[in-house]
Amino acid sequence: MRRKWTAEQKLAIVQETQSERVLVVARRHGIAAPQLYRWIEEHAAGGEQGLRQRGYREDPELRRLRLENQQLKELLADKELALRIKDSLLKKTEQRTRSEL
Repeated sequence: MRRKWTAEQKLAIVQETQSERVLVVARRHGIAAPQLYRWIEEHAAGGEQGLRQRGYREDPELRRLRLENQQLKELLADKELALRIKDSLLKKTEQRTRSEL
C-alpha cells in the first residue's frame, strides 16, 4: 500500500538530508532514494509549495512550447553556421582575386 506524505512531512525529511546522507534518511523513513531525491529537487525549485504540488505531469502546451523553442534554437544555429561558411568562402575568394592581380 502506498503511503501519502504531507508537505510538512516531506519538508522535515528533506531537511534531514542537510545533515545526513540521503540514503540513510531514505532507509530510516522507508522510502526509495529516487523519491527522496525528487522531493529535494521539488523543494529546491519551489520551496514548501513545490512539495505540495502533485506529480510531474507537464502541461501539454508548455511541452509543445519547449519543443518549438528547441527547434527554433536548432534552426538558428544552422543558419548561423551557414552564414559563417559563406563568409569564410567569400574571404577565400577575395584573397584569391587579390593574389591574381
